[in-house]
Amino acid sequence: MKTVIMLLICFFFAGCESSPPTSYNLTLSGDYSGVFYLTYQAGTDSGMVSESNAFFTFSDTGWYSCKGSTGILPRGGGFFNVKNDSLHLMDLYLRTALFDGSLVLNGAFYISHSGGTLILTQEDKNNSRFRRIELTLQ
Repeated sequence: MKTVIMLLICFFFAGCESSPPTSYNLTLSGDYSGVFYLTYQAGTDSGMVSESNAFFTFSDTGWYSCKGSTGILPRGGGFFNVKNDSLHLMDLYLRTALFDGSLVLNGAFYISHSGGTLILTQEDKNNSRFRRIELTLQ
């Protein structure tokens, strides 16, 4: 009888097992183009938005590269991975010393979709900036 009760308890807990939320089963491989928006002084009345064309390439092996048409999105590249609803970028691109390193895309970006558009957003609290990247697979 104890064995039956123990088995029932095990089945109950096995049936109640939860897994972390995964909003997207996302495969990013391919070439993307779109628009990069950078909001300076985000969250204030004096916020200012700049934009640039954006071009990204994501590989099956976890590498990415990016470039923009203006200086607000510098050429970059490195490793990426997707965890739940976040895209994590680790930029490894070499740059000159005369460069604003705070413009480099690093860290976690929240992933969302709107139609066929992949949207990446990141709040940079240290520099009072908000980044939004809208990309379409080419």
